[in-house]
Amino acid sequence: MKKITIAITLVLLGVMISTASASAASVFQFSPTSVNTNPGKTFTLKITLDPQGVKNYTSKMEIDFPANILKVNSFTFGGSWLPLSVSGYDLVDNTNGIMIKSAGYPGGVLNPITFGTISFTTKKEGNGTIIITGNSLVLNAANQNVLSNVPVQTSVVVKAVAVTPETPTIPTEEVTPEETTLQPEETTPVAQVTPEDNLPTNVGIAGLLGSRRADFFWVLLALAIIGCIVYVIYRLKGKKK
Repeated sequence: MKKITIAITLVLLGVMISTASASAASVFQFSPTSVNTNPGKTFTLKITLDPQGVKNYTSKMEIDFPANILKVNSFTFGGSWLPLSVSGYDLVDNTNGIMIKSAGYPGGVLNPITFGTISFTTKKEGNGTIIITGNSLVLNAANQNVLSNVPVQTSVVVKAVAVTPETPTIPTEEVTPEETTLQPEETTPVAQVTPEDNLPTNVGIAGLLGSRRADFFWVLLALAIIGCIVYVIYRLKGKKK
């Protein structure tokens, strides 16, 4: 009896586990899971739906984001999702930080697929977390919610760019070398002697030489005459003896 009770308990437990697995298998995933950026910058957040073997037909995603530091610019569905643009299933509230997007997939989806991409702009410095709320759901063929309650979130850190103080630079005066002007040396002009300049001197010397030759001639002539006279006198004295 105890063995039968244990067997029945194990069977029921297995059924419960398999049912729980089937009813809570699909998960949403964020990429990236952390963002570090600066004020005034834009970044994107990709949302992937992983059915994990359970065929999904309709998905509703509701996220909370820190509206004090983030603003939603746009949302773009991926793949062949057909948006459900009806009240309560399609909302972007940048005041309260809530966004809801819903869509159906024709024929259902069994493998991981991009549900959509969100574009955010940072407003100011601060920290916050983007999360998927418990109001999200994923429906199977029997309209049962098969979305797992595994927490999905992305942390956001917004910091201003650190400004490095500029070190004042002291302007350096360019020293221009003084130009040294070379003064030409004063030279004593040397008189250039030309043949014309020497002409009077040469003429004077020639005249002097000429006059001396004339005097010498007359001296010789006078000596010759005196010699002749002495000779004649000497001859005459010899004859008288």
